[in-house]
Parts: sequence; C-alpha cells; structure tokens
Amino acid sequence: MHPDKRVELLFSIANPLTDIIVIVGEFDPNNSYHQKIYDFANSCEWSNKVQILGFLAEEKVAQILAIVDAVILPFASGGGAWNTSLQAASQQGSFVITTAQNPIGYDHDSNIYYSHIDDVSEMKLALEKWCGTKKNVSNEVAGDWNLIAQQHLLLYAALLNGRGLD
Repeated sequence: MHPDKRVELLFSIANPLTDIIVIVGEFDPNNSYHQKIYDFANSCEWSNKVQILGFLAEEKVAQILAIVDAVILPFASGGGAWNTSLQAASQQGSFVITTAQNPIGYDHDSNIYYSHIDDVSEMKLALEKWCGTKKNVSNEVAGDWNLIAQQHLLLYAALLNGRGLD
C-alpha cells in the first residue's frame, strides 16, 4: 500500500452498509500511510467491515480475486495493460474498477470499468451497477497459459539448439 494506489478511496467508493473491504498487501504499522488506512478501517463507519490481510502468496491472492464481487484499483495515475494487479484481477474473471488517463467506461470483454482518475462518484456508480459481474475465464486463461508454455518451450529449444530438452 502506498499513496499512488489511492487505497484510501476504497472507503469513499464502497458502501459501509452493504460492502466488506478486503485489502491484500503488506501492512507496516510504522508507515504513516498504512496507519491512515488502518484508521479508516477502524472508524465507526467501517468497524468490523474491513479485513487487512497483509502480504499473501500468489495462489491465495488468486483465490481471493476469484471469489470477490469487485476489485477496486483507483490508481493515482491510472491503470493499464502493463499493470500486473489489474491483469491478475481480470484473469480471475472478477469485475474490476480502475482509473485511466483516457476513460472508456465499461469494457464488457475484460469486465473492467475504466473511470476518470479520482472520480469517486463515477466509481461508486460503476460498483453499484456491475458489482458481482463475473467473466468466465477458465478455458480462456488455461488456453492462454498453454500457448505461452508452448511458446517458451519452442524458444528454449531454439536457444539450446535441441540440447537438454530430453
């Protein structure tokens, strides 16, 4: 967690009457930004509705991303195809809200809503409208990973000139 990820906006985007916030990432009580998030989490409005899980193994993160109703990534400078957090959430089929320099709204194929940066109202509306939307990715992702693995094997075979692949 750091200011560029704008984690504090989760407490304005989500609804404390209906939502639970789960934060996955390193938590250091001596870090002033982390302490700010902790204070929001323990406010009267959000008490017992926020879980800060700390750092988790990739497999556990993938499991969490696959079962949540929405992933909100309100980056200060916008997200994009290069962002691994955004890609990981999308690959699990979860509905994702993120920010972008050039917002396009809801992209049905990726199940991602691209919002204007810092536009809490827009992100709240997107959460209300598409929360719980899932994209079936099991076959698509498996096929992508199989193709990637095959391409790696071909590359390694070419680099090794046929040596060591037996």
